[in-house]
Amino acid sequence: MSVKIKNDELWGMGIYELLPDGNILGRWNNNLVPGTTGLHLEIARKIKGNAEEFRGNYTVTWIAGNGVSIQGVLEIRTVRIGNVESELELIWIEDGKIIFRGTGVRIGPNQFAMIYWQDDIPELKSPLRRQL
Repeated sequence: MSVKIKNDELWGMGIYELLPDGNILGRWNNNLVPGTTGLHLEIARKIKGNAEEFRGNYTVTWIAGNGVSIQGVLEIRTVRIGNVESELELIWIEDGKIIFRGTGVRIGPNQFAMIYWQDDIPELKSPLRRQL
């Protein structure tokens, strides 16, 4: 299945690292950021959950493509198949509204790679969930 995305529909990719204090440092980019050759930073401070795992709730701050600082909540959930953590589900919330969704896979003990999209692109779903 291929998904056609309109030119103004946001999607992006990133690498996230779990820091020793349980917080996350994210490096990301998306298709709508001007000059898409650079990486942008996102800081997520854990507010709920075990400091030794990605799963939990975070207060999150990032700089949008227009230079404005955005604050919100990042929820990271674990999707399991049997006894294996197969995928991470990410949800970004601003002012009580879901604005982005994403899915990630671990690429090391303290890192995961993720893709994300604006919440109002109904055709995009987690690849794993499509298979279930």
